[in-house]
Amino acid sequence: MESLSFLIRRNNRQRKRRVIVVAFSLLLAPVVSNAVTHCTGRVEDALLYADGTVNILGAWRGDFTVICNTHGTFGGISAEVCLSWYATAVKAVTDGAMLRIYYAENFTCATLPTYGAAPVPIYVGLSRP
Repeated sequence: MESLSFLIRRNNRQRKRRVIVVAFSLLLAPVVSNAVTHCTGRVEDALLYADGTVNILGAWRGDFTVICNTHGTFGGISAEVCLSWYATAVKAVTDGAMLRIYYAENFTCATLPTYGAAPVPIYVGLSRP
């Protein structure tokens, strides 16, 4: 009878360990699967094309990346938000402020795809120089 009691206790401990490992894995899963990219730096140029495309030259990339289109044709960013982002980028150029862009994709800032292949930003903001 004593050996049966020992086996039950041992199985309970193993079960508790498994539950802890599974729970911990579930807590980490969203962190691992939701890789993001934050790029911050000076903007050398902000362009608004006739077709509505807003293209910036960020110091973190060294090449142009599209952030939106004023006609809503780039990632579903509305015209109002896009014009605001363009104004923010122009202000960053004019004032020498730092522009912050957040992407919900896993790149390094130096390897972001360029021009129209760039990912769609989640937000664009300013930081103090």
